[in-house]
Amino acid sequence: MIKYNYSQLPIMNNPRKVEGFISWRSIGKAKCLGRKLNRVYDCREEVEVLSIHTPLLEVVERVLRKEVVLVRDTDDIICGIITNTDITGQFITQAEPFYSLNRSKS
Repeated sequence: MIKYNYSQLPIMNNPRKVEGFISWRSIGKAKCLGRKLNRVYDCREEVEVLSIHTPLLEVVERVLRKEVVLVRDTDDIICGIITNTDITGQFITQAEPFYSLNRSKS
């Protein structure tokens, strides 16, 4: 996770079967609870899986509550992960042109 700068990773048996996810937070939480951390599964947390057709505002709400969600495509395959960082990045990308327009009018 450190080598590739990942803050969380899904735990999957195959492209359709999700067992949860692991994150820096889940590792820290498990360690604080005194769990032996021999396997990824030892610090696993549940993850919510949303349809690729889930409305954007619902996705944002769920990511804010859960930290991360996975996305399932129409073939039932996990096709993505959405995090708080992704939501923030998209907000900046979408809002920046409006902010620039407003500043130029001042």
